[in-house]
Amino acid sequence: MTTESLWTLGKSVQALAAVFVETSFHGRLEPLAHQTGRLTPGILIKELDKLDKSEVPVKIFHMKPQYLD
Repeated sequence: MTTESLWTLGKSVQALAAVFVETSFHGRLEPLAHQTGRLTPGILIKELDKLDKSEVPVKIFHMKPQYLD
């Protein structure tokens, strides 16, 4: 799910150690991701741009095994 407030909060944390984020669907399923409030890798990239902290590690969880490739 996209949000502004979460990334604004993350930007304000000087010692942010990592970001853990759920990204369930393959990019082909972006319409379904929007309907269900989930992320695809493409949506996640746009969301991480809001954080603007490329040095912070991003840990992705809840990936569907059939979409790992």
